[in-house]
Amino acid sequence: MSGRTIPADVTSERASSLCKQGKTRVTIALELGISRRTVSRLLDPEGTKRRKEWRRINVIHTTLNGKNGWHRVKKRPLPDSCELCNKISSPKLQWHHWDDNHPELGIWVCSSCHYFTEGLEAGLTMVHVEKYLKLKSDINQVSERVPNR
Repeated sequence: MSGRTIPADVTSERASSLCKQGKTRVTIALELGISRRTVSRLLDPEGTKRRKEWRRINVIHTTLNGKNGWHRVKKRPLPDSCELCNKISSPKLQWHHWDDNHPELGIWVCSSCHYFTEGLEAGLTMVHVEKYLKLKSDINQVSERVPNR
């Protein structure tokens, strides 16, 4: 929960009993002196996890039809591993799509592969990769010749 402390007399049992009496979450929040969000967390502590997981699988933040924001998208099922490198990181997989007009067309990738694919989309080519590897090699060779200070 947030950095605010919940009064000692506020418990999930107390919030639950008020809910069973037919009181709304707004009324419960006012009566207990807490926010509606805190009431929701007290009544359904696992709800936030479920909502985050649902959002990760069914929603995407991108620009569609000129509107930047969250959009509901039917993504392919979440695999157990990255679809590019096969690294097992299912809870951390990210959705990479390449066409803002069709965000449902995409792949599940780990964060490393997501950076790589975004680079490819931005125009990174094998020329860039080869140049990077050559620069890296040259710098390593130079640093091997320089004594440690």
